[in-house]
Amino acid sequence: MSRTSSLHGARILCYVNGRLFGRITDFNWTSATPRKKIHTIDIPHPVELASTTADVTWTMTVIRTVGDGGAQGMGMTTTAPLLSREKYFTILLLDRGTDLTLFRADLCMTDSESWNVAAKSLIIGQIAGSGIVWLNEAAQ
Repeated sequence: MSRTSSLHGARILCYVNGRLFGRITDFNWTSATPRKKIHTIDIPHPVELASTTADVTWTMTVIRTVGDGGAQGMGMTTTAPLLSREKYFTILLLDRGTDLTLFRADLCMTDSESWNVAAKSLIIGQIAGSGIVWLNEAAQ
């Protein structure tokens, strides 16, 4: 009898551009692979489904630390005066128990970041973005 092992968040490491990013409390991604229905004359239902584009978007919740610079400090985006020089980055979620890649997105860009400052609490932020190329453990 084989035994399955469940994945859980405590074993997942997040790397941004190959650097460990250890302040993440939550990471979500959504992949979409929409299809277009191909219709023909005189047939009331679609006769085929055609592939269109594949998209991946992600959101991470992070804890702000003194001097970390937020998304700019990790190289996920740049300051406003330098936006024309912004470069893509890579995000990697790795299971430290098995060294399997749970999620990897290349050619990423940051769409938005927001921060919540509450008295007597941690500064918590949301960084959202998208990637052009992505894969998971099924692609290994």
